[in-house]
Amino acid sequence: MKNIFLLLTFFFSFMSVGQVNPGYLLVDAKTAAIPANSTTSTEAIANYINANFKTETDKIRADFYWTASNISYDVANRYAVNSHETGAEKITKTLKTKKGVCIHYATVFNALVQKIGIQSYIIEGYTKQNGKISDLAHAWTAAEIDKKRLYC
Repeated sequence: MKNIFLLLTFFFSFMSVGQVNPGYLLVDAKTAAIPANSTTSTEAIANYINANFKTETDKIRADFYWTASNISYDVANRYAVNSHETGAEKITKTLKTKKGVCIHYATVFNALVQKIGIQSYIIEGYTKQNGKISDLAHAWTAAEIDKKRLYC
């Protein structure tokens, strides 16, 4: 029984490590090293990404990693989205507070993607839950790199 447990533990440990794309580890580590004073504007973040990464895949991964790692979901304000807020205001507020909901993530991500030289769009729509379209609004970003469409 002990041998089976050890074997299963080894197997699942091996499988969990096997799920990580090793190429992303280097991109993620370099992206995590962006100095805090370079994260107050999308221009500064994009300049860092452009200076440190060459391929579209690495650049968009760095953009995704930075956005996902530095912005927390604003649970308290998830139903209090200001529809009159401009894109620039959303970006400024999100970078200052490091909080936002889906439209804030999408707006920051989209601005970064465009500043690193990749065409992208914000898509707004609704979620689908239990096979039915919900009344819960959502936003995400679409981009095409290396002839592949990405939705983040």
